[in-house]
Amino acid sequence: MKEPKELEQVKLKLFQLIDTWETNNLELAVMLMKRNKALSKAAKERYSSVLEFFGYKTVNALKSVPKRVQNFEKRWDLDLDFNNWNPSFPLEWHANLGEIIELKSNFETIKKLPAFISKLPQLESLCFTHSQLKTLPDYFDKLTELRKFVLIQQKVSELPPSFASLQKLELLNISRNHLEELPSYFESFKKLHTINLIQNQLHQFPEQLTKLGQLQKLYLANNPIKRLPASFSELTQLKSLALGNTKLSKFPTEILNCKQLEILSLSNNRLKAIPNSISQFSQLTHLYISNAQLQKIPKGIFDLSRLEILDLSDNNIKDFPNHIANFTQLKELNLNNNQLSSLPVGIGKLKNLEHLDISGNQISELPDELAECTNLKRIILSETPIKTLGLPLTQLRNMNYIKFSKTGISRKFGIKFLHGYKEWANLIYKLNGKPIIP
Repeated sequence: MKEPKELEQVKLKLFQLIDTWETNNLELAVMLMKRNKALSKAAKERYSSVLEFFGYKTVNALKSVPKRVQNFEKRWDLDLDFNNWNPSFPLEWHANLGEIIELKSNFETIKKLPAFISKLPQLESLCFTHSQLKTLPDYFDKLTELRKFVLIQQKVSELPPSFASLQKLELLNISRNHLEELPSYFESFKKLHTINLIQNQLHQFPEQLTKLGQLQKLYLANNPIKRLPASFSELTQLKSLALGNTKLSKFPTEILNCKQLEILSLSNNRLKAIPNSISQFSQLTHLYISNAQLQKIPKGIFDLSRLEILDLSDNNIKDFPNHIANFTQLKELNLNNNQLSSLPVGIGKLKNLEHLDISGNQISELPDELAECTNLKRIILSETPIKTLGLPLTQLRNMNYIKFSKTGISRKFGIKFLHGYKEWANLIYKLNGKPIIP
């Protein structure tokens, strides 16, 4: 007897959902089975055999990988994040899972990469985070399709020789490990576009990286690197560079040839000065130079007309030139903890400004021109001698956060001021760190 068309559609939908091998879709498939009374008991059992190891819940209930997936022919991802997975259980089925293309886990008790990974020749992405790995196995010559390798917050101090076989590698993240140097074979990774080595123990810049002319993102923050080699100038395709919290004692002029830079972080270094030649970074949109012992802002920085975020906080800057008006695209400006006594009137030209932090300065009043920053949503005035909010803020109707704890503004004045502007319905006002509802 031919099944009703509606039932055929339900069964087809079940097959489609199961075939995707995605947790949310599998849950939906279970719901369809439970709700459809026309589906025979035998059919339900047949579909349930694919789904039952989920316990009708989610993949996070897994304590082992079921054998019934051993004949699964589709390319798929295995995500073991936050599971109660025991990495020591027998994986006799692993040889039949050769179509896995992505494997992820942040299981905290893993002390070594499982051997079955070497049986996954199609693997393209391998991510292990927050485990207890100290060494890596030497089987990466079996994973030549690998394009993404992530190994975050481990205790790995060196990479094995077979790692050189990963010639298709595009993204490498080995941040928060114990690497002191990189193997010489790194210069052969011609497809690498992103390298993250943040918070390792690199005392010298790995010069073999300068051979990677295609590199676009390089993150080396929190390493005790003291200088960059002259060959760094060969990285002309770099778009994002993080050198914050290293041991640099002056601005690294070797980066000036990286004219495609869009994001640059040099914070927490003893730079003391920035050359006017920084103007060469005409594509720059994000610039972070906080806590760098800067005394003044170089004129060249005001030629960076594409800046959207500028962080000059925690320096010794005493004057902010009126050239600030050039930052017409700026959305976030952090000038907190400097020695500024005033803001330039040119700040009114920043029509796109949304966030302004001038806390920890000697600014006693806000310029009227601030009222022209019509998109301003958040302003932090804490630890300044400001005694009154005045006209500028009353005209900023998009404002939703003001903080001025430890200022000269009294609680009585603050409440009275806010009562006069009831239209600020969503405003969060903080005085001495405590919210006040007017």
